[in-house]
Amino acid sequence: MGNPTYPTGSITINPPVPAARLADSAFTANGASQHDKEVFVSTDTSDPDLYVEIHPVSEEGTNVPEEISDHLDELLALIGPGHTYSGQIDCEGPNGPHDLWRIHVVDGAAFEEDAHIVYPADHRIPAGPAVTFNSTAARAWLTETVPTTPSRRPVARATTFGVEPDETYDPSSYYDRPGAWLTALITALHNDAAAPNVWQTAPTADIDVIETHTMQDDPDGGAVLVLFIAGTRLATHRIQATDFAAYTTDPAGNPDKLQIDAVIETLATAARQLNTILDNYRTAQLAAQLTAPTGPGTSTAGLAGQLSPDDIETALHTLAELATGANWNADLSTAQRTVAITIAHLRQQQREPAH
Repeated sequence: MGNPTYPTGSITINPPVPAARLADSAFTANGASQHDKEVFVSTDTSDPDLYVEIHPVSEEGTNVPEEISDHLDELLALIGPGHTYSGQIDCEGPNGPHDLWRIHVVDGAAFEEDAHIVYPADHRIPAGPAVTFNSTAARAWLTETVPTTPSRRPVARATTFGVEPDETYDPSSYYDRPGAWLTALITALHNDAAAPNVWQTAPTADIDVIETHTMQDDPDGGAVLVLFIAGTRLATHRIQATDFAAYTTDPAGNPDKLQIDAVIETLATAARQLNTILDNYRTAQLAAQLTAPTGPGTSTAGLAGQLSPDDIETALHTLAELATGANWNADLSTAQRTVAITIAHLRQQQREPAH
C-alpha cells in the first residue's frame, strides 16, 4: 500500500442504523470532515432518519490509507452488534492497477485483502503432454563419456548424477535413491534444458521434485513430483523408490538390475506420472465444463449451441472414456482431443469479460 490512495465503493448496513445513534458522532458527513475521519455514513434518500451505507471520504485521494480500516473499526464499534454488512471499499494505490486491495467487514471488523491481476491466457493449459521423454536418447546421453577435471579420466555422464552405470541397483542402499537421481536430473534436463532430445517439458510448465524421508528424517529414495502449469499446481501421490524403479534379483537373491537401467526407468516413471496428473486435471476441467450450471454467460445450452451434434456426441464419449481411465495422449483419437480443446477454449471465452 502507498500514498496517495484512491478509495471508492460503499458498504451497506443491514438493518439500517437509526440516525439518532450516530447524529453527534465524527462519522456523519459533516463530522468526518471536522474530525479528519476517512469514512462516513449516509442516510436513506427515502428516510433521512436511517443510516444505510458507509462511504470513504476521500475518493479524490487520501495520504493516510491505513486509517480507512482503523476508522471503519471505530464506526463499527459505534454502530454496535445486530447488523450485517455487504459491499466493500476498493482502494487503488499509487502504482495503479498493480496496487489494489479492498476493505470489507468480516465478523464485525474491517478486513483488508490484496488483489492480484489474473490474465485468462496465463491460465490456459497448453495442448499435449506435460513431458515428452525418449528412453533411447536418455541411455545414449547418460552413457556418453564426459570430461570431469584435468587430473581425472573421463567418466560416463550418469556418474555426475550419482549413478554408476555398471553397478547394480539396490534401493536399500543410501546411494541408490531414485528421488535424489531425479532431483539432479530434473535440474539438468528441465531447468537447464541440457538434452531436449531426452526430455522436453510443456511450454510455461515447471517441475519440482520433493524428496521423501523416513520417520527418522533419512531420505528414503522416494519423491513427490509437482507440476506447475498455467497458474495451477498439480502434485503426484508419494512415489516410493521401488515404484520409480522396480527392485529385481537373480536366483541367488542378489540385485541384478543395472543402475543405468534403473535411472532410465525412474525418468520414464516420472514422465508418466506427470502426464497422468495433467490428464486427470484435464478430465476434471472437461467434466466441469460439460456439466456447468445454466446461467447467463455460463449456460451449457449456450456452449452446446456452438458445437455440432457430432462434436457433442464425441465430447460425451470422451468424458466417459477419461472417467474410466483412458489416457489423454495414448487412448484418445486426434478428433477427441481436438473437440475437447475446442470446448475448453469456448468455455474460456464465455468467462472472459467482453471488451
